[in-house]
Amino acid sequence: MDNNQQPAIEKEKEQIFSDNNLNTLADEVIKTEDTQQTPITDNEPVADTPKTDNKPKKKSFKIPLIVLAFVLVIIAVLSALYFSGNNNVGNTNTPNAVLSEKSGAKLTASQVYDEVAACVVSISITDNSGKLYYASGVVYGDGYIVSAAHSLPETNNVKVCTVIANDGTDYNAEYIASDTRSDVALIKTNAQLANAAFGDSDKCVAGENVYVIGASVDVYEKPAITGGIISLPSTRISLSQNSYADKIIQINAAVLPHATGGAVCNEYGQVIGVALADLTSSGYNDVSYVIPSRTIKSVADALIKDGAVTERAVLGITYTEIDKDTAQVNGYTQGLRIGSVRKESDLTGKAQEGDTIVAVNGTAVTSANVLLDVIEKSKPGDEIELAIVNKDGKQNNIKVKLISDKDLKIDQNKDSNDSDISLLPNENDSSEPSAFNFPYGN
Repeated sequence: MDNNQQPAIEKEKEQIFSDNNLNTLADEVIKTEDTQQTPITDNEPVADTPKTDNKPKKKSFKIPLIVLAFVLVIIAVLSALYFSGNNNVGNTNTPNAVLSEKSGAKLTASQVYDEVAACVVSISITDNSGKLYYASGVVYGDGYIVSAAHSLPETNNVKVCTVIANDGTDYNAEYIASDTRSDVALIKTNAQLANAAFGDSDKCVAGENVYVIGASVDVYEKPAITGGIISLPSTRISLSQNSYADKIIQINAAVLPHATGGAVCNEYGQVIGVALADLTSSGYNDVSYVIPSRTIKSVADALIKDGAVTERAVLGITYTEIDKDTAQVNGYTQGLRIGSVRKESDLTGKAQEGDTIVAVNGTAVTSANVLLDVIEKSKPGDEIELAIVNKDGKQNNIKVKLISDKDLKIDQNKDSNDSDISLLPNENDSSEPSAFNFPYGN
């Protein structure tokens, strides 16, 4: 090559590979790729896109990756929703029921019915003598169904047990167990039924709208719905012959004859308890009661695990409740006046007949509910502190360990009215506070 031509060649190469030419070539390649990937019709004018810089553009994979990640998230969410709504079959030792907070928008009555009716069944039981019993039940999880024990025969007296779904199909079932004190019964079926969503009964408030969904007159028809409000979110009434006052919810919604054991729901479609029929003996008209969901869960889990509520914490005393008015009129100390102390109780030697419990864990005992609430939330072996005023008016603070109800040998069917624990004058006078059989359960 002629040496005189070398500078001209170098200059030409420099011009060909200059930044401007390279950028121009890169832009042409990108335009060609874009044109091939996105065909343009004659009816769609192309808008000019201003360049942001002069550097060659590289094809980006960010958008495909974002789309892929979005699709994976959608699949995961849909899978979770599917399995949460179709978890009827699973480990029978792990029920699916949980107590959830209120969430989402409030539903209309018809929307609540659509949410809950599929989780409510009719229960048909024939006992060994041929007597037929009907009640309602709520699907608790894994084929377990909770109901009201008092509407069904004794567990060991069941000959035939079936459950009837809301489409009229009946399935074989088994009466597993019941707990007399809480009035909770447990049924089991292998049918794949929708599980109810349970809400937290402790979050109920007076005046809140509620709905009762249970069997209609014809148990093979779809469930019926009635509505009302919560008149008392927490009260106590004895549900069994042992005279223990259980914490329940009071509502003014009607409970149809076969709807006992059915679902009581809030406006979010959550079951906050199991329905009980009107207790006409209470003397109140148009009042029904509800076994709270917290009681349902505690008892049902115990029945599934052990076939019974094996242990309850108790204090081991009998008592008479002295309210404020009675204390003022008769010169007594307000609180729980001890009638007797069981020898198994940790209070033996620390308190005696005639002493009055005036506080528990620093909270004044203005009614029996205060002490009952503390004990119900405790376990055998837990320690509580009682403030006790003796007959001389001296107050002592005493730490006491709760014991198990299994340690008490008592007649659990004995009515408190037959006991001799009242220390008030004229104990047969109905105007005086009633005496409760405290050893069982507390």
